Amino acid sequence: YTIAYTLSLHDALPIFPSHDSNGHNNLGNAYGMKGNWNAAISSFTEALKFEPNNLNALFNLGITHGLAGDTLRADSLLRLSARQGFVPAQQSLQSRGKPW
Repeated sequence: YTIAYTLSLHDALPIFPSHDSNGHNNLGNAYGMKGNWNAAISSFTEALKFEPNNLNALFNLGITHGLAGDTLRADSLLRLSARQGFVPAQQSLQSRGKPW
């Protein structure tokens, strides 16, 4: 299953236009589910290049930085998302006693 899953990630790259923010966000989620934090971070960052106000990608980028061990960067990104009204980011910070 791992080989097929990995191939499907690489096969997915040409399916969406390179400027598709949601496609990059979805690819980041797929990499994150595999625990490939660096590839996920790259995909979320790419999504934000094309749509800087994509709060879902910003939230995902913050969560992934946290999973990768960079909690300062994670909290900073989550705060940015929370201050723009993204409820999951607000809840994530509140659940850990962090202000937003």
